[in-house]
Amino acid sequence: MSSLVDTQRNDLYAGPANIVGLRTEIATLLRTLLTAGASPAVVKSQLQALSEEYWDLDGENNYNYATVIAQAYNSLTTDQKTRLYALRKEIMSGTYADGTVFDFSVATTLFLYSGIINDTGLLAPYTGNTDYLFFEP
Repeated sequence: MSSLVDTQRNDLYAGPANIVGLRTEIATLLRTLLTAGASPAVVKSQLQALSEEYWDLDGENNYNYATVIAQAYNSLTTDQKTRLYALRKEIMSGTYADGTVFDFSVATTLFLYSGIINDTGLLAPYTGNTDYLFFEP
């Protein structure tokens, strides 16, 4: 898990191309549209290039998080996993001040952004075999 700190630091702000720098460039570029001289077509082209680089770095961070967390989880014993689930339940459930009981340790409603997903069949392309997302053509 500690290796994530160096990867995150590099991708967020310390590397030659980094998320903070790219966000700053994107914001600066968007502000040029407020002036009369900016060409929307040129700005759009530049934004697309910067956004691609941004999402590459963001995707790299997400991949690294998922990989390291999966490795850590797979290293746990059955007893450790049981205690981890109990701790999660303890943290994610309880009673509000008005007496209403809540339990967010299990997701019972699925959302896409803020909309409830009623037809879970729509998720099949995203929850099936996703190996193709992690290999370059």
